[in-house]
Amino acid sequence: ALRPAEYTQGRPLAAPGEAVLDDRTAQALGVKAGDTIEVLLLGGNTPLTVVGIVAPPPLSKFLGAMNPGYVTLADLQTIAGFPG
Repeated sequence: ALRPAEYTQGRPLAAPGEAVLDDRTAQALGVKAGDTIEVLLLGGNTPLTVVGIVAPPPLSKFLGAMNPGYVTLADLQTIAGFPG
């Protein structure tokens, strides 16, 4: 069954320019909700404001999951080089 994300800080995504990070990713980067991060691209960097931190899914450590981050579809298209 799917379960809603458990926010340990902040809130869900609401607009382009925002990011939500897994708490392990936030710890590795040394960031918290309200901080700005930059996503490195071939053509430059994209700044994103961290608006939320979520607890990892319960089985993620057993499934070899990476430390994820979440962005809006519009930002993902920009980051991937396929603007919509």
